[in-house]
Amino acid sequence: NQCKKKRGCIIPAGYLGCSFWGAVFVTLSGDRTASLISACLFLFALAISLCFAPNRIMVFLSLGFMVLTMGFIFLDRFVFEPLLQYLTLYYGVFIGSFSVYE
Repeated sequence: NQCKKKRGCIIPAGYLGCSFWGAVFVTLSGDRTASLISACLFLFALAISLCFAPNRIMVFLSLGFMVLTMGFIFLDRFVFEPLLQYLTLYYGVFIGSFSVYE
């Protein structure tokens, strides 16, 4: 029963779910604070997904995206200003275009 309760946190598969989350990321990429919040939520979701990773490849992919996103947060704060907004926009466009492709 515990797994059934936690399945609501997983991104819904299919066209509507991926299109929705793609639109959310694209919308949140317009502001520096909003992109920071969305990146932090993305990191939190990736950390939770580590608990449900079925194999090593998924663990390494999640850790890779976590390191990449944390690196972009660091670079955005100290080196180049709109970098995190570009990453958030990339995530949104990638998720949205993959939902159309799928």
